[in-house]
Amino acid sequence: MRSIFGRINFTQNPFNSTIFTKSLESFFIIPEVKKELAIESHIGFGQVHCSSLTIKTNHAKDKNLIFVSDSIIYNKEKLAEILQLNQREITDDEIILKSYEKWNEKCVEYLIGDFSFAIWNLEAKELFCARDHLGVKPFHYYKDENCFVFSTDIASILEQDDLNFSLDDQQVADTISIIKSEKFRTTYNEIKKLPPAHTLIIKNNKIEIKQYWELKPKKSLQKKDAEIISEFKRILIESVRCRIRENQVIGSELSGGVDSSTVTAIASSMIPIKTFSHVLPDRLIGKIHPFKDERGFINLLGDYCKITDRHFIKSEESLVKVIQNHIEESKNLIQQNFGLFSDQLYQTAMQEGTNILLSGFG
Repeated sequence: MRSIFGRINFTQNPFNSTIFTKSLESFFIIPEVKKELAIESHIGFGQVHCSSLTIKTNHAKDKNLIFVSDSIIYNKEKLAEILQLNQREITDDEIILKSYEKWNEKCVEYLIGDFSFAIWNLEAKELFCARDHLGVKPFHYYKDENCFVFSTDIASILEQDDLNFSLDDQQVADTISIIKSEKFRTTYNEIKKLPPAHTLIIKNNKIEIKQYWELKPKKSLQKKDAEIISEFKRILIESVRCRIRENQVIGSELSGGVDSSTVTAIASSMIPIKTFSHVLPDRLIGKIHPFKDERGFINLLGDYCKITDRHFIKSEESLVKVIQNHIEESKNLIQQNFGLFSDQLYQTAMQEGTNILLSGFG
């Protein structure tokens, strides 16, 4: 996972390097991070990650590009074949850039994966940004008459202390009442989310947002049940397979329910995995209605799949404390409340050296 940040000053004024650096440093939630910068006069981009990848500047043959990305592409093999690239050596970033070189803004129609990226074309003076089909990766932005700022994290935008921000009372009210706000809303009026399956282009200081994909369910399928089941199984197995990378430690969130159990079982048939499960503290088992401890189902699946490396996380934190911690760290309110309890699970997975964590959540 990476965090990305960028700013364009429409007034052509040079950057305040102190303010710019503060936004990157807001990403330093763990000590083992790598910071990279690409600054050209009034535009600047940065990313923070734990790998040895670098920002790709001057990468394209015919364009001078600056590129930042938090992305993983699952159809990399197919795209490498279309683009006539060496699929074993090509990175996810290079696939995106090569796709952009070939198809320009239509490149997102060929990408399958979880992605959030920005490409600045120095010759055309145009910024192209995109977010994946289902919005797995975040993309936030701020725009006024003087500048455009984007980031995967709201907290980094708030570090730009020459800008003004105010709370979006409607989004706060929606969150408290468990209503899902419009997909563009954040906790702040001035900071927006790029909706899933949308691109954003900045050209001549003007912003253009387009939707490139929409899920359109069919009312009926002209297939027999056996065909539907077979095709669904094929797609599901392929979805798990393409998320497993060579020489990576694979983990899986396992609740004991149908979704996570299915994903875990498929993955364990391909590669040794670790499982990570939220369970009730021992003192609360049988005492909180309607919540039940699912260790029995988790262990049944673990035994069946011969998974020996199992980790159980017992959270003692109160909901109020968890929400307070989240607001202090991320500086915004999250509307998927189940995700608030995942920090301890993620920390355990990280301590176990997990590179990829599968999940039954959508």
